[in-house]
Amino acid sequence: MTPFKDISPDVFMTETTPADELVTPALTIHLPTVRRNVDRILDAIGDPACWRPHLKTTKIPEIWRMLLDAGVDRFKCSTTREMAVLLELAPDVDILLAHHPTPTGLRRLAELQKAHPSSRLSTLVETTEAVAALPDGIGGFVDVDPGMTRTGMSLEDPDAIALVALACGDRWRGVHFYDGHIRDGREGDRRERAHAAYDELLELDASLGGADELITSGTTTFLHALSHARLVGTMRHTVSPGTVVLHDALSAEMEEVDRLGLEPAAVVLAHVVSHPAPDVFTLAAGHKSISADAGDPCCVILGEPGMTPLHPSEEHLPVRVHEGALPERGTVLALVPKHVCPTVNLARHAILLEDGERRATVVPVAAGGHETPRPDTWN
Repeated sequence: MTPFKDISPDVFMTETTPADELVTPALTIHLPTVRRNVDRILDAIGDPACWRPHLKTTKIPEIWRMLLDAGVDRFKCSTTREMAVLLELAPDVDILLAHHPTPTGLRRLAELQKAHPSSRLSTLVETTEAVAALPDGIGGFVDVDPGMTRTGMSLEDPDAIALVALACGDRWRGVHFYDGHIRDGREGDRRERAHAAYDELLELDASLGGADELITSGTTTFLHALSHARLVGTMRHTVSPGTVVLHDALSAEMEEVDRLGLEPAAVVLAHVVSHPAPDVFTLAAGHKSISADAGDPCCVILGEPGMTPLHPSEEHLPVRVHEGALPERGTVLALVPKHVCPTVNLARHAILLEDGERRATVVPVAAGGHETPRPDTWN
């Protein structure tokens, strides 16, 4: 894993919060780094209209405001909670719920559309029955499977795809084509696989008469989409990486992403609480505060390339030291998650840091989790 050797952990520390006053584990976000990451992604994409960032990574309105200020006004989300929180912040944006909602979820979409009539809301559809169930005013993106085998209609059945698009009528918003499975192998291999998939997408698009929008590409492939000759410069085409806003160790393993110069903007701060072995110490941060879904090691310790995190338990993370002495008990270290998206969702609050400000700001991770309605209300 990339150790981020040139990134100092000091940017995540605040002079006004001494280590012995800090409650850890603590999700901590450096806002100037967020801004730099957003600028670098927009430089790569070329136009904010071609970026539909996925909100599942960030979940914090204060960060979403930075995207809005940068000119981004189209988004993807995974939950109706994310959609609702964004609409409170910006009631006139375009949001795709990149999921297949239940009837209750569809009723929630209808409620949000009614409460925010200037917004443009849509969801995924892959059957004519799903199209028929769409509430008034809610658009549909036909979900097409590029080979991930998670959701979506098969590219091998273009007639069925055309039937669903036709059923949408004037509420057909376009094609959703998420190729997140293309992450293995070398960079050239990934590019070749992605471009072959986009060739098929464009053949489908031509047979459909041209969709209003073609949504492709999370963090693993968006640069390859931007290098595809027939997609580049197409204002109908949007890419949807979200991890890039905060960046993480898993994304940095990909050469093409690493070359963008993104920096980790989010860490989990954690105290050293124990010395269980001569070459092992333990941090107060287990898989309830830093996601372990991407495998071991679950994080990189900033500024400490001689330390390797071991397998976490619920509230503890043992770390092996390969050189040097163990850090003293009470020492605070900064952990860059291997996978930042679920790590943010684990936190109830986040510490936001600005350069030059004397105090850190603590905010709720307002869009974390899912909405769980009672039968009569969504409050």
